Amino acid sequence: GRARAGLAAGPGREAVGVARARRAVGPSPAVAAAAHPASRALLLAAGLAGSATAETITVCLDGSCDYTDIQEAIDASANFDVIEIAAGTYLLDEPVIVYGPSVEIRGAVDGKGRPATILDGQGAGQVLAIILAVGETARVENVVITNGFAEFGVGLWIRHSLVDFENCVISGNHAETQGGGMFLNTLPGLPITFDSCEISGNTVSHPKFDSGYGGAGWISEGLVRLIDTEVSGNSAEHSGGLVEHDVTIFINDQ
Repeated sequence: GRARAGLAAGPGREAVGVARARRAVGPSPAVAAAAHPASRALLLAAGLAGSATAETITVCLDGSCDYTDIQEAIDASANFDVIEIAAGTYLLDEPVIVYGPSVEIRGAVDGKGRPATILDGQGAGQVLAIILAVGETARVENVVITNGFAEFGVGLWIRHSLVDFENCVISGNHAETQGGGMFLNTLPGLPITFDSCEISGNTVSHPKFDSGYGGAGWISEGLVRLIDTEVSGNSAEHSGGLVEHDVTIFINDQ
């Protein structure tokens, strides 16, 4: 089983998260240098070089692929592998967790180019969590993250990780305290990028306390880049959009 600690609990669940024993997660003296675009380009180039030996692991609901379970495919992946997930609605009994090595999660698109791979939290917990070691990267594209419910960071939960999202939708998630759409704890040298994404219809409210913040998301520390990304229709008891603390947000930054 996977050792977990730190993610918010959904109704009827214990709090879960990720603890990594095999490699340290978090900043190193080299992390700050990665904030420079040239350094970031080198990290991504290293990923491309590694992809020469990468494999594609397939996931689909009808049993004709390598796996039917997304988490099992991720757990079986090696550095720079691609997890290719066919179109369909994947009902999650627990969060999908990515804790290395470097990986690309690639969903399918419909005839109009919209994401057709849906990760559905069934209103019972968080949907997607990413926690990587220094030097690792993740990329997620063509995925809908929806129907999560937990105390905080419901649709997407990321800690100290270099992650790119493209053509993704984070919508219809609900938190009780912070970050309906997402909860991002970044670092200056580990930017999170959303390119051609949609963050909409996420909510935060508590049944007993006046404590809801950041319908779209709660972001602390570091750097987030929004490129051609729509943030709209999110709500909370306080601050329905993105709530940030000590964060630099670039909009339409290439």
